[in-house]
Amino acid sequence: PMTFRDQKAITGMASEEDKNKLGSIRAQLFTSTLIIGSDAQGLGDIRPTMPGLFDMENTFFDAPANLNKYTTHDVSTGKYKTPAEFEKNLSAVIGKAEKLPQMVVVTIEPETEISLLLGLIDAADNLGGNAKKIKMPVRVLFLMGPQAYWKWLQARELTAGREEAMSIIHLSRWKRCAINMLLEQLEMVDSANAVYEIEKATGGWHYAMKNMITLKREKKNISKLKDFGRDFPLPSLRTRNARRFLEEAGVPTMPWAMPLLTSLAQASGDFDKDDFMLALMEQDGLADVSEVEATAHLNWLRDMNLLTTKSTSGKDSKRKLTYALPPEIKHMVEVLSGEETTVD
Repeated sequence: PMTFRDQKAITGMASEEDKNKLGSIRAQLFTSTLIIGSDAQGLGDIRPTMPGLFDMENTFFDAPANLNKYTTHDVSTGKYKTPAEFEKNLSAVIGKAEKLPQMVVVTIEPETEISLLLGLIDAADNLGGNAKKIKMPVRVLFLMGPQAYWKWLQARELTAGREEAMSIIHLSRWKRCAINMLLEQLEMVDSANAVYEIEKATGGWHYAMKNMITLKREKKNISKLKDFGRDFPLPSLRTRNARRFLEEAGVPTMPWAMPLLTSLAQASGDFDKDDFMLALMEQDGLADVSEVEATAHLNWLRDMNLLTTKSTSGKDSKRKLTYALPPEIKHMVEVLSGEETTVD
């Protein structure tokens, strides 16, 4: 669910060219990363796939060739009442990095208070700054789902500055180069047109890509899009599957999300921030929403990939941002809101 650039950020192998245009590669012993997204974007697949990242950095730590995975520790923010408790457990994990690479995957529970979460992140950073004598790397991944992210956005007075100071990855859609590589791996037709058709059918969603991989494993003779059958393309999902997808995307976790998306789906064409705020104010209980609150709603939908963003030049040469519902999201919202007649 991540780009190669994201993976390099997690492993600490980001090139200086990426940051300072110097071009040197450096390996870090300790990194702490906040990963934000929904299961539709691949958040649920971070835990089973990320330990294998050590395979791309073992040579930087003079590790044996057969040592290609992190030893993984799963914890939840719900387990801790104070940052000190987390710091104690993390210290024990760092001690194990004398022999083996360590990864701590922290699931952020929706009910976790922002003050505690920031304390846990600070505890990891403080320990990381002192982790200079270990031989193997330690990676701490904080996994933030849709509900926890909404809480994060609502506490901008505490979190805004953090986003500039820490490593944050927003999971997103697959790009065409990644789709092309997947088609090659699946031994499917990987022409430019085939990549375009898959991108159109999946919207680049990890959820759809994962389903495609599963279907391919079940039917070895699949070689192109039409072999998957009519239920595969997201822009034509029927009620049951549309509901399942939006659940994976986190929509039902926000009481305001589906009504707002329905209103936006009824509008024609793109809309700007003012149009968005007007649509938001029409929703129950949101008539007095402030501009700051409206921005939080907009950013949540955007970062969950439920809106697309486009930058255009206005009459005064200033860049103007407009937004739209992706075709597959618009279709599913219309299906579930009764705008289209469908049969399961």
